[in-house]
Amino acid sequence: MVTINLLPWREQQTRYEKRVLMYVILGAAACALFILLCCDRYLSYQKDASVERVEHLKKELSWRQGLANYLQQPAKLLPQNNVFDFFQRLNESDSREVCFEQIKKNKSGIELRGLASSSEQLTAFLQSSPLAAYFAELKINQLQQVNGQLKFNILGKAHAV
Repeated sequence: MVTINLLPWREQQTRYEKRVLMYVILGAAACALFILLCCDRYLSYQKDASVERVEHLKKELSWRQGLANYLQQPAKLLPQNNVFDFFQRLNESDSREVCFEQIKKNKSGIELRGLASSSEQLTAFLQSSPLAAYFAELKINQLQQVNGQLKFNILGKAHAV
C-alpha cells in the first residue's frame, strides 16, 4: 500500500480556516463598530433635538406663566383725572336700560346725568358694569321719576391711585 503524507495538506487547510475565521471575526467587528457609530450618531442627534425642544418649551412655559400672572393681577386703575380710562370702561358695558345725557368731570369727581328704566336697572348697571371698580364712592344727588323713566344725577369719586 502506498503511504501518503497528508500532514502538509492539513496544515495548509488549518491555516486557510484560521485565515477565513480571522476575516469573519474582523468583518463582524467592523459591522458591529459601524452599527455602534450609527447608533451613537442617532442618539446624539436625538439628545440635541430633545435639549433644543426642552429649551423651547421652557421659554414658552415662561412666557405663558408671565401671561397668566399678568392676567391674574387685578386691573390697575388709572388716576381719577384720566377720563379716557373712564370712557373705555363705560364703553365696555352693554346695558341698554341706562343712558347718559351728560358726563362731566369736576374737581370732586365725575358727574353722571341720565335716564334709567328703573332704580333696579340703575343699581344693577352700577354694580355689574366695569365702572363699579373705578369708583370709590357714589353720591346720588337726584333721583326723579319723569314720564315712566328714572332721571338721575350721580357724583362718583374715583379711587386714589
